Amino acid sequence: MSTIKTCEGCGQEFKLNFPKQRYCSRSCWHTSAENQEAMLERWQHPEFQALVREVNREAMLKRWRNPEYQALISEMMRECWQKPEYRVPVIEAIKAAAKRGGSKQ
Repeated sequence: MSTIKTCEGCGQEFKLNFPKQRYCSRSCWHTSAENQEAMLERWQHPEFQALVREVNREAMLKRWRNPEYQALISEMMRECWQKPEYRVPVIEAIKAAAKRGGSKQ
């Protein structure tokens, strides 16, 4: 028995995957005003910010340790660097940072 419901985000009709489902997709839920307000409220807490940063850091490290991912990113950057519309602003930003006193490392 599949129940049809109207998405509270986009207004489209969809089949429920679970009884209390209110949105047709994860992207509808993420972009809903209710969720945006809740996320903004959570983000005001430094503990939440630290947790999100730690989770993101761990996820990126895990992804980066995959040799296939490293190769993909390296190839994408190589392709970008060949395009003047990418290379010129990056070089200008590096020059501007050097004039201001170098990097923050």
